[in-house]
Amino acid sequence: MKLRLFLLLISLISLNCQSTALEPIGGSTSIYYGVSQQSHVKLIILNNYNTEVAKVVDKLQDPGAYKITIQHNDYNMVEGIYFIKLYFDHNLSRTLTLILENQ
Repeated sequence: MKLRLFLLLISLISLNCQSTALEPIGGSTSIYYGVSQQSHVKLIILNNYNTEVAKVVDKLQDPGAYKITIQHNDYNMVEGIYFIKLYFDHNLSRTLTLILENQ
């Protein structure tokens, strides 16, 4: 049986016009994904140096739709480029790019 999934990324970033230092950016990113059959799901966030910033999900999940909300402050995410990788049964399924910036 072929594994089907969907993935949607919605980012809400707070804006701070007065900040010039690399401080954690407020706001959140919501990730929606679906699992068509019971699978071990792993969702990680990497920075642009390919260093893991957060392991958001790492567990066996039943079929269904899931939503994960990441608070940027919880992981000290500063302005920059991040990569979100989603694995099903230890196989890379999707990689998304997330760009956080102060404006």
